[in-house]
Amino acid sequence: MRGVLAQEIHHRVKNNLQTVASLLRLQARSGDGVDPRKALDDSANRILAIAAVHEVLTQRRHDDVELAELLDRLRAMLVQGLGSPKRIEAELEQISLDGDQATALALVFSELLQNALEHGGETVTVQLTRRNGEILLAIADDGEGFTGEPSGTGLSIVGALVRDELRGTLALHSNGGLRVEVAFPA
Repeated sequence: MRGVLAQEIHHRVKNNLQTVASLLRLQARSGDGVDPRKALDDSANRILAIAAVHEVLTQRRHDDVELAELLDRLRAMLVQGLGSPKRIEAELEQISLDGDQATALALVFSELLQNALEHGGETVTVQLTRRNGEILLAIADDGEGFTGEPSGTGLSIVGALVRDELRGTLALHSNGGLRVEVAFPA
C-alpha cells in the first residue's frame, strides 16, 4: 500500500512540474511588452494554485477535491497577494473533481479571478454550479468589459486548459462588465 501511495504522489508531482514548465514556457513566448515583475507574479500565482490542489489532496488522502473549499482558498490567497479591496460574492455548490481536473480548474479560476480583480469594477461574482450535466464556473465583474477581441497570456492559458484538460468550453460576455463562463462535463 505504501508503495502504491508513493507512486501516486510521484506521478502527481511529476505531472504538476510538467504543467509548471509548460506555463512558464507559454509565459516566456508571450512576446515583448510584458512587465517581467508581473510575469513572475503571475507565474507564482499559477504555482500556488497547483500547490493548493496538492495540499487539499494530501489532507484528504483520497483522489477527489472539494471545489468549493479549493476555490475559497485560492480566492483568499489571490485577494491577499494582490491586496485587492474589491468585494467578492461567491455562490459555490458542493462539487468534487479528481485531482487532475481540479488542478486545471484551479489554474483557470486563478487566472480569471486575478483578471477580474485587476481589471474589473468594484464587485466580482463567482459561481460554481451544476447545469444540464455540466459543471459551470462563472466569474463576472462590474467593470467596463472589453471591446474587440480579448487576448493575453492568461486567456491563452485558460483557453488551452479548458479545451485540453477539462474538455469544455469558454465563453466571454461583455455587457456592462465581463462575465466569463467555463462549462465542462461533470
